[in-house]
Amino acid sequence: MKLSPPLKAAAVVSGRAVGSIGLWILNFARKPLSKDSARLAEFGSYLEGTLAPILAFASFIGLIVSIDHPAGQRQEESQRIEAMNHFQDATKSLERAFDTFVDREGAPISDRLVWLTVGRLILSARAIAARIELPSVKEMYEAEEEYWRRRFYNAIQAMTIQSPLPNPDWFRQGEQRLPGNIIDEQSIKVIFDFTEWPQGQPDPFDAIARYTDAELGPLRGGRAGAREYITAKRQNPING
Repeated sequence: MKLSPPLKAAAVVSGRAVGSIGLWILNFARKPLSKDSARLAEFGSYLEGTLAPILAFASFIGLIVSIDHPAGQRQEESQRIEAMNHFQDATKSLERAFDTFVDREGAPISDRLVWLTVGRLILSARAIAARIELPSVKEMYEAEEEYWRRRFYNAIQAMTIQSPLPNPDWFRQGEQRLPGNIIDEQSIKVIFDFTEWPQGQPDPFDAIARYTDAELGPLRGGRAGAREYITAKRQNPING
């Protein structure tokens, strides 16, 4: 076990104090205690001269330890505050990105400046999140990012269902209002990539075991439909 410098010093002080008293015991323990006041005074002087500097130093070490401990707590608190500030700034950037991306009906806006702004906000959010050092806060951000990823995905997917997105003219709508106002390719890539699960990032569902047959049985009532669906899907993976 590695001791901190204050604890090492405290151990040295304790050792010297015990050693000083131990030397006296080895030399004088078997001899009768003197009744001579002068001798007792000499013994008191010996203890005072030997232990006083050691005890004074021990008090000094105690002061250092008492100061060092709150300092460590302050440093941990400072790190957490910094991590939470990064978390809040990053999630705020994602929120602003989505609010900028969609109109009042929740549909994406075909405008070059909008897509550039949204792309930059997404990149800014990830750059800020990269500075989060505390694992617990980093996990909080990953959960928040997944929430906004789904919001973006749903907005773009809704466009696909309604058919404007497959039409390349949709990306040129801004040019009808302002010549040259076509959506930039890099901004498309940033936003589309954001809606995909990050490569190399483990999916938490991979650690979740599927239902066993014994666990499917108790799924009744409002859950019976799910049980029948899972059972049919396992029996016929293609059409189930």
